[in-house]
Formats: sequence, C-alpha cells, structure tokens
Amino acid sequence: MKYQSRLAFIPVFLFLFATLAGAQIVQDKTNILNQLSGNKITGAWRIDPKESDDTLLKLEAAIRDQKSQVTGENSTSPPISVSVMPPESLILAGDSKTITINEGFADFVVTRTDLTDGIIHVRKIPDGAESKVSAKNEDGVLNVEIVSPLGNTLKESYSLADGGKKLIVLLRFEDKDSTELLTLRRVYNRATLDLFDVGSRAGN
Repeated sequence: MKYQSRLAFIPVFLFLFATLAGAQIVQDKTNILNQLSGNKITGAWRIDPKESDDTLLKLEAAIRDQKSQVTGENSTSPPISVSVMPPESLILAGDSKTITINEGFADFVVTRTDLTDGIIHVRKIPDGAESKVSAKNEDGVLNVEIVSPLGNTLKESYSLADGGKKLIVLLRFEDKDSTELLTLRRVYNRATLDLFDVGSRAGN
C-alpha cells in the first residue's frame, strides 16, 4: 500500500527492463523444493525493508538526475520500468550447474533458471524478442548479467553476509553505453520455506 500511494506520483516508463528475465509464474512448489541443494545461497529469504534501499526514492533520484543531464529541465524521463520493485521473498535453488531464482510478490510468484557456466545464453521473452543472459558463481558470489533486446543491461549479484544469515542482492541497471542508470541494494534474512507457499499463491 505504501508503494501504491507513492507510485501515483511517478510516471510509468516505456519497456526496458520489465521482461528482461523472461520470467514465468510458478505453479508447482514441489518442483522448487526438489531443486534445493548444494549452493550456499540456496534456501528461503525474506526481505528486510529497513536494511534495503527504498526503491522508489532511488528511482525518483535517478529520474531527476537523468533529466538534469539530458536537458537541464523536467521534460524527459529515463527508460526505467517500475518493474524494479523488490520481491518480498526469494527462494534460490540449484546445483553446481544451474540456479533457479524464485521471486515472491504479494499476489504472484515468478521464476527463472540459468546455467552458471559463465557463457552467454539466449532467452526468449514473451513478446518473441530475445535477451542474453550469463551467470557464474565466483568465490561464493552469484553474478548474473542480463542484456535486453534494446542493449540495456541488468547486473545482479547475490552474496551471503552475517555468517550466512543474510543475503545481499545488488542490482545495477545500465544503458546500452554502459552508463549507470540505477543501483539498488536489497537485504534478505534467511527464512523457512513456509513463507513462500507457491501452490496456494498460484491458486488465488
């Protein structure tokens, strides 16, 4: 509700990152639980709003900065979608070759699975276009890079903190010239799988 009231004051921007990942709605919780294994970052996580960046404040600041750089006036907006809003919960599942990231929002869950071989793979997205994705585990940190059909990039990193009790998720949005548009830091606390009942959410 806090986000909804503030969103009324923010323009809804043209597609850039909304379908970068080509995510799908998850309908089978069993499939997720069966994938939980080896990776240290795997498991269930709940967002800590107090330790995480305020997404809308950062977005508003990025908009103001972009406007001043482009024209010096409030006449244009940067191409960033409000799809950057944070998932309330995460389940990370995988093995030595793949990682599945399940993102839980208030009324739905989305999922994406990537190979962690560091090689660029082409992913089909809903409108028939293609994005390019690479993922790799490096020294306990999962790094994911997603390039949109327009050439814009989302860089994500997932790492543990506080003895494995917290998951730090860093996101960096760049335009096709590698100019930073927005960075976000999210902190998640380790939780039980009960917080993320995919089957019941998908049935509502």
